[in-house]
Amino acid sequence: MKTISLLLLATAAFAQEGVTVNLKSLMADYKKKVVAIAGAFKPEDLDFKPTPEVMSVRQIVTHMGEANYSLCAQLKGEAKPKVAGLAESFDYCLAAIEAVDGKMAQKTTAKNPRDKGWIALHLLEHTALHYGNLITYIRMKGMAPPKG
Repeated sequence: MKTISLLLLATAAFAQEGVTVNLKSLMADYKKKVVAIAGAFKPEDLDFKPTPEVMSVRQIVTHMGEANYSLCAQLKGEAKPKVAGLAESFDYCLAAIEAVDGKMAQKTTAKNPRDKGWIALHLLEHTALHYGNLITYIRMKGMAPPKG
C-alpha cells in the first residue's frame, strides 16, 4: 500500500513538473512576441486606441508589466516588487514559474487566496489576451506583427 501511495505522489509531482516546464516555455515564447510587438510600434502610435473605451498601446504594455509582477509575486509568495520594464516583468515571471514547480496546489497568501496553479494559468490567459489586443492594434496601424 505504501508503494502505491508513493507512486501516486511521484506521478502527481511529475505531472506538475510537466505543467511548469510547458508554462515556462509558453511564457518565454510570449516574452519574445510581446516585447517585439511592443517595440514595433512607432513612438507616436503608443497612445493609439481603436475606441475611447479601450486601453491604448502604452496602457496595455504598462498593464501587462504590472500584472506580471503582481501575479508572479503571488506565485513566489512575496510582496510585489517595484515595477521595471516589460521584458524584466517576464523574466521575473519565468523565475516565479520555476520556483512554483511541484507546488501548484499550494494556496497563495494574497487577500483572496487561490491555488498557485490557478494564478499560473491566469497569468497565461492574461498574457494571451493582451497579446491578442496588441496584434489587432498593430494590424490596425497597417503593420504586420514582428516574427517572434
